[in-house]
Amino acid sequence: MKHLLAITIGPVQGFIAAARRTRDLWSGSVLLSEVSKAVARTIHAAHRDSLIFPSPEDPAVDLAPRSDYNVANVILAEIDTDQYEELALKARAAAEQEWTTVAQDAFDQLSGVIHPERFHEQLPGVIEFTWAAAALPTGPKYKETRKQLMQAVAARKACRDFLPWKGYAKVPKSSLDGLRESVWLDPRVKNLAGWKKAQLRLQDNEQLDAVGLAKRIGLGARRFPSVARIAAQPWIERLDEAARTRLNHACEAFGKEDLQRYTQKAFEQFPFEGTAVFLSRLHEIEPASHDSEQKKDVLAANVANLASVLRELYKRFGPPNPYLAVLAADGDKMGVKISELETAADHRRFSRALAKFAKRAVRTGDILDKCAGGRLTQTKGNRGTAVKLGDALARGEPHGQQGRVYRRLAGKRPVIFRIVPETRDIEADRVYAGGPVPCGGLGWPARAEPCPPPQSGRHGGGHA
Repeated sequence: MKHLLAITIGPVQGFIAAARRTRDLWSGSVLLSEVSKAVARTIHAAHRDSLIFPSPEDPAVDLAPRSDYNVANVILAEIDTDQYEELALKARAAAEQEWTTVAQDAFDQLSGVIHPERFHEQLPGVIEFTWAAAALPTGPKYKETRKQLMQAVAARKACRDFLPWKGYAKVPKSSLDGLRESVWLDPRVKNLAGWKKAQLRLQDNEQLDAVGLAKRIGLGARRFPSVARIAAQPWIERLDEAARTRLNHACEAFGKEDLQRYTQKAFEQFPFEGTAVFLSRLHEIEPASHDSEQKKDVLAANVANLASVLRELYKRFGPPNPYLAVLAADGDKMGVKISELETAADHRRFSRALAKFAKRAVRTGDILDKCAGGRLTQTKGNRGTAVKLGDALARGEPHGQQGRVYRRLAGKRPVIFRIVPETRDIEADRVYAGGPVPCGGLGWPARAEPCPPPQSGRHGGGHA
């Protein structure tokens, strides 16, 4: 007899929203998608053409690890077997294995500075896996059966698991969410080698647990642009060729461990970290504690030279605008649309249309890049969050009038964010129709957060 099998993967909040940098936000979304993709891949391998959501057109390519195909944290399949529990357990093992693989990659890169026992103790139980199955009777019963099935999943998720917790006394908690202990061998993070701090974009005394470390470095060497780099782009584009050449030459004097490089095509005019163009942020380019006195002197001279170049460029082109904006998009009433689908075939067509839309959003460099270097940080199903330049959304800011923007964007209450160089925070104000609005005062942490609805899947499952 055919059954519908529904699986949800979490934690959405822990993987995505617990972020301090754009890299954390992006990697949390990607990590959740990769775990969900492993579940879908396992179901497809056991029962070909059974997937409903997602419903990839080319499963061998789309569901391959690290493909561009995004899978949401809900998987729905129509399986022609009564062995749904066995399949759910296989899918759960695949999800946990994918998470372990990503985390182990992060550990291997930094094993010399990580507490191995504490790190590996934090890996089990991170993935929240909930499943339910329901018999699918013959006839036009798909709509009703799917509704009952999702009610069963929601009921199982409401039965919270309280697993044993092992903590460590006098060990600092993660700076991202305070949930788990830091995995650093030496909590004085400033003693890490300079190149490791640069690779992790680690602040002094910033603590990371196993999840935070996997998000920061466990998904390969791709370096996601910081909010400072996004905000700096309009100013860099205003420079003439001679000025850009001089600025690049001043930055090339720094080693890669002192000033981060970018390889993305959008930043080829100035392939360096954005803090290098803000005079108030140059103090962040500092030597490691173990560097020789000679290297410290060279670094200090390079910083002084860069500061001199920036002062001259500020006189000619004005200072860079520290504004940027976060553009979030979410599909409204998607649950209502799905609940109206009468058959599995209708649901598959809907899934493929949604996947095509999400893929276009990811590849829309012609939208984000044309808006002066915007970057998509999250895409999940019908939701996306894009870090974009305030220059593209709030054109018309009077020169030299910091802290005020003019709204020239159709839509409801866009939010303008301003980098605070001294604290690395982002201040935000909602911009209403007409006139300038003072910016600042909220003191939000430096992150782009899509605020997804709370979800909390749980291990185990049942059947309806």
